[in-house]
Amino acid sequence: MKKLAIEPWWLPRILGIGRAELRANESSLSWVLNGALENERQPVREITCKPGLLWTGLDIRLKNDEVVTFTGFRADEAQEFAGGVNQAIADDLLKRQSAAINKAIAGWNQPAGKDQFMTEPMYQVWVNSHKKLGTTLAEIMRLGPRPSNVLTLASRVIGILRKGTQSRASRNEEWVAEQRKKHKKIFASGMGYPLSDEQIDAVLYDEHRSLIVAGAGTGKTSTIVAKVQWIFAQNLSTPARTQLLAFNRDAAKEINSRLGVNDKEDALASTFHALGNKLRSQAKGEKRRVHKIATDDQLLQRFVRKAIDDGLASVDHQHHIQQFLLYFRYPEATPVPLEDSK
Repeated sequence: MKKLAIEPWWLPRILGIGRAELRANESSLSWVLNGALENERQPVREITCKPGLLWTGLDIRLKNDEVVTFTGFRADEAQEFAGGVNQAIADDLLKRQSAAINKAIAGWNQPAGKDQFMTEPMYQVWVNSHKKLGTTLAEIMRLGPRPSNVLTLASRVIGILRKGTQSRASRNEEWVAEQRKKHKKIFASGMGYPLSDEQIDAVLYDEHRSLIVAGAGTGKTSTIVAKVQWIFAQNLSTPARTQLLAFNRDAAKEINSRLGVNDKEDALASTFHALGNKLRSQAKGEKRRVHKIATDDQLLQRFVRKAIDDGLASVDHQHHIQQFLLYFRYPEATPVPLEDSK
């Protein structure tokens, strides 16, 4: 910053009102009273103009929050001086925050250090990590820093925080569009088959929890396989940290086959029952036998029919069986929200 100085207007000097010449350099300021020796330089937080009827005063807020007031200056000169000093203070403060600003932008562009979709938990971590920085930058902006690359990035950080969750939605939309263009060939044929636009969205939109609703034969299995291949290709996970669950053996076997893994030794997909049995075996050191009813559909149907017939034949249970058969297809009017369940 160039050296800034301001002297009182001639009339206040004659009247003995304007007694101080102010001199600023970088982020500190000193003053000379009636030609006396210059006082020690004081670190300044902000300068504010106080317009008067005939002349303008300046409030100097020091770093220790002490306010020193001087008066007797021309309005245009006072505004220019205050603006110049405040701008120099802002530039200096921004420079000091540049490392934190770059870190915030890097974390926004690449959550957890990777070029990936930003999930809600990732967004909350980012906000909590940089909320204080946003408050500091907003205070600096009030002083009017000069245009610079650091200022542009600081404005972006403030904008992200002020827009809230909409910032995450916009960021992810831009990221998905970029990934579509960047990996167009992969989605067209790299998976072994072309993916539809909806399938590509299902692969790229990687929320913490995602629900995909589709009818029979619409490509749900293909989408799941493509998503797993995409996650591995982008180094977002490894086979050792990945588990797929299916409702029956045939579906699990089909997924493993498409992923090119052994259905028993290094299987990525299994049924819920198989996973539960595996975990129990690892914990207890023993493997329980699964009843034949779990794998024999005809045996299961006979068991269910007999249970219903026995229930209907029972005076104590027939009403409950009838109520179940009449209403089990209809969801409750006010189901308990997942977050409130115990």
